[in-house]
Amino acid sequence: NIKQSPDGERTFANTIEVLARAEWDARGVLLPLELIMSVSPRAEVRDAAKEASDAIQKELIALAYDAELYQAIKSVGKKDEALSPEQKKLLDETLRSYKRLGLDLPVETSDEVKKSFQELTELGTKFHKNINEWKDQVAVTREELEGMSESYIAGLKRDDTGNYLVTLQYPDLVPFMESAKSSARRKELADKNAQKG
Repeated sequence: NIKQSPDGERTFANTIEVLARAEWDARGVLLPLELIMSVSPRAEVRDAAKEASDAIQKELIALAYDAELYQAIKSVGKKDEALSPEQKKLLDETLRSYKRLGLDLPVETSDEVKKSFQELTELGTKFHKNINEWKDQVAVTREELEGMSESYIAGLKRDDTGNYLVTLQYPDLVPFMESAKSSARRKELADKNAQKG
């Protein structure tokens, strides 16, 4: 709709605000997908959330690299329209973000930047998913759980030798790091957490 509107009829309200609202709505869909991708116990649900997130990210990238849309936004910037300081800031930041994406570069270079950005986005989503699904743990004795509550200890799984397993998952990791007296085990768990993925 923005691109089909003639240059003379483009305003801040029917161009910049519409674009900002569309991007905001898309991000409102992405955030729950990222949450589902991070916390769902079912692999097929996490995979579906990743697929949907990738599809939306691709659409957002296509929107960001739309040269016609950029020209429409630039035409609003050239218009002699009284804008509030907030509107001016949004317009300036929108124009700056398109420039930073390389839309003022020659087409071949801009296409190369777009391709790299798409790859980076896909790798970022994949990395995030891999980190969330990483499984590791530290086996600790009952004595090494000193400082932990009985309810925390009761929630831990045990290995074949009877040791307690403290995983890198939030409900195990954070309380253990905050309350366990064994600095050696806290360090071991922190090291594993830092190296996950």
